[in-house]
Amino acid sequence: MNDLPHGLTPEDLKELENLDSNIQVGPDIDYEEYVRLVKYILRRRRGAGVAGAISSIVTSPVVLSVPAGSPIGTVVGTLSVVNGFGTYSYSFVSNPGSYFTIVGNQIQVGAALPTPQTIPITIQANNGLGDRPVISTTITITTAAYVPTYYIYGF
Repeated sequence: MNDLPHGLTPEDLKELENLDSNIQVGPDIDYEEYVRLVKYILRRRRGAGVAGAISSIVTSPVVLSVPAGSPIGTVVGTLSVVNGFGTYSYSFVSNPGSYFTIVGNQIQVGAALPTPQTIPITIQANNGLGDRPVISTTITITTAAYVPTYYIYGF
């Protein structure tokens, strides 16, 4: 009977140790830790030591802007991680004025916006497996879109 979780075998643990001699594992390793270690080793083998070589955050659209006067909850853009693995959560590292919030993978208006200006933000993603890419970008608050109202009198 195998005492290791999720069908791992002692051979799996030995193979993991063979992949990287700096890693020592025992029978108390859980499946998530095993997967995390395997992914870490594979990233190192692909040359992941170079900053940004593995994963990065991208925004859609690439240039983020929102009109002044946009209501709270307006979606400014969406976030995703390229060349990553697992499921990511996103959080602000820097959000001057706290004008924006992150809901799921969306950047949304979180407070009344100031007059038109460009606001620098920094966002970090985290997959819980050690991959934490960061993006620094800006959101431009543009002049409020003006929609004229016409009144027609006297027919």
